[in-house]
Amino acid sequence: MALHKNISSFNFLKTVFKYGIDYFYINLVDRLVAFFSFLLLARVFDSQVYGRIATVFAVSTIVMTIFDFGLPVYGQRESSKSDVLSETITAVSSVKIPFILAYVLIIPIVFFVFFKDVHWGLVIIISGIVLTQSIATLFAYIYFGKDNSWLVLLSNMISKMILLAIIFTSYFYFRNIYFFLSGYLFAYLFLVVTYFAKIKSYNVHIRDYIFTFDKLRSTLILIIPLGISSIFNLIYDKVDIVILSAYLDYEKVAQYSVAYTIYKLSSIVFSILLFPALNRFSRLAENFYESFKLLLKYLVIIIIVSVILIILLVFVASYLIPILFGSSYLEASGLIIPLSFATILWALNSLAGVFLNGLGKFNKVMVATLGGMIFNIICNVILIPILGIMGAVYSTIITEGIILVIEVSVIFYYYRAAGIRNV
Repeated sequence: MALHKNISSFNFLKTVFKYGIDYFYINLVDRLVAFFSFLLLARVFDSQVYGRIATVFAVSTIVMTIFDFGLPVYGQRESSKSDVLSETITAVSSVKIPFILAYVLIIPIVFFVFFKDVHWGLVIIISGIVLTQSIATLFAYIYFGKDNSWLVLLSNMISKMILLAIIFTSYFYFRNIYFFLSGYLFAYLFLVVTYFAKIKSYNVHIRDYIFTFDKLRSTLILIIPLGISSIFNLIYDKVDIVILSAYLDYEKVAQYSVAYTIYKLSSIVFSILLFPALNRFSRLAENFYESFKLLLKYLVIIIIVSVILIILLVFVASYLIPILFGSSYLEASGLIIPLSFATILWALNSLAGVFLNGLGKFNKVMVATLGGMIFNIICNVILIPILGIMGAVYSTIITEGIILVIEVSVIFYYYRAAGIRNV
């Protein structure tokens, strides 16, 4: 019996790695290149400039997430379940097209009203980067739903070569912040063009990229909980940067941004599990018993990986930050140690969210993320004026714990409702 369980566990791990390794490489390349490019930014430009760039990225990403409305996850789930991809494309296009127009109109207003000290050149190029990244991400998730991660991996590798060529040119020959950032813009434009061209192989045509009020209405009805949840989650993820910039100077924003980037960099390991997991949970949506059994298998792996990552962050990352970023970021190395303990909470939250989204319980994930976002904003507003930059760190840890409690409670509600006695 023990031998049979060991073989079964080994086969599960083998399957996870088989379908997840491309996702891991994609996220590894994305995060490492982003980390390396921002490392160069931090070393070449002073912390005030770096802090402004981090703020514009955070604000633009929050606004873009509002108008993404959870479409990438919806696109992945629907494409994984359906054999007719053109229907999914029409549905997401009917929502995406008007939301892009809204984003372009809202961004100037937000920065004119709330961030008048930020140069408009930074606003234009960074908001353009975030827009093209959003479109590329939507296409990528649709390909993920079709288990075509190889195309996404190859396209990402080429786009990152474009990015690295531009930032190396900027670093060695032309140290201009706008030239540096243009690398991101051209890299994401390449992805959009590539994904658009290759999706024809799924019998998708230009006529499928249309806007119709009927599709807009029917799709929004389905994705409102998912979209609101996605908005809450991203606001929670970025709002600490915005609140820090309001209460403290850009030097503190830069310190926290570096530490938080290192902390989030560890999440690339979980991509090997969570991206393909959404496809598997979606296909088992009608069978809660089998879905729950699969969840428990993922749970064991998530916990083991989280513990290993915490050890690495505490004993390795905290010493590497001043070496990589320079002596001016010593404070960031102290922040990464308490932040690292949020890793296991974040990983478990992500697994629970993927599980519930796969079952189509978008509204339950929305409630959890709403609670987390509200609690995080309140915590940051209260703790940052009292504790300074450490207030943002403690707010992150506490909020992850609150979200986990809510999502676990929801899962066990469905567990009891399904009448399952043992697994």
